[in-house]
Parts: sequence; C-alpha cells; structure tokens
Amino acid sequence: MQNLIIKTKTAQLLTSSQRKNFEVLRKPLIQYAIRYQRNYPFDILEEVADYLEYFIQNPLFSIDQIENRIKDHIEMGQNEYSFSLNEISNAFSILIQTKYLTLNHVLSALNHILIAYSFNFENQLFLKQEDNFLLSILEKYKIY
Repeated sequence: MQNLIIKTKTAQLLTSSQRKNFEVLRKPLIQYAIRYQRNYPFDILEEVADYLEYFIQNPLFSIDQIENRIKDHIEMGQNEYSFSLNEISNAFSILIQTKYLTLNHVLSALNHILIAYSFNFENQLFLKQEDNFLLSILEKYKIY
C-alpha cells in the first residue's frame, strides 16, 4: 500500500504532537471521509454518509451506537472490486470501529482517504491541496 500521508505537513504535525489520544479528530475525520464520498459517490456508501453526517451532529455521539447495517455497508465496500471504494471504506471502518483513536489510527485513516483521492487525479497536485485542507482542520482543533 502506498504511504501518501507520510509525505505531508499534516503527518509531520501529527507525529510531533505530544498527544496520546486523538479522539478530538474523530468527527472531523469522519466528515473528511464523507467529503470524499460526496465528491466521488459510491452507491454502497451513500446511506453510510447520510447516516454518519446526521449521527455525528449529536453532541452525545458515540461509535458504540452506530447501527450494524452501517457497519455492514462499510464492510461490503471494503470487499468490492474498486480500489478507491476499498480505500474510503477502510477509512470509514477505522473511524467508526476503533474504540480509541491513536496517532497510528489517524495516520492510517488519512492515508486511506488520500489513496482514494489519488485514483481520481493524474498528478500529485491534489496532495498539496488536501494537505492544506487537513492542516486547517488540525489548526481548528488545536493539534500542534
């Protein structure tokens, strides 16, 4: 598997952080994965995106409450014959099934999303654009 995240300022910032718990990033990273799904839709993940978009608006949001049918759609996406669908499904899976988000989970989820994006672009320009977008998320959530 490619490691696109390692080439970014986002990865540098995350790895230099003193944080042990990255739970504060769960919602924005789910939103980031939904953003991909909205830009490059897969039928199998439409219900997932709709559900999660609504679900994470709840201030008492907990991944333990996510319905099994949503997890089933994600698992189906992981096993389809489309690399970008596999990648975005893997990112969703990490973000909704990992109990405690660590640095490695965050980097892995981000890498899956960036790889999914890479299937839609012929050059690496998207990486700089997405890196800048991710840096704005980290700044908003004060991940230094």
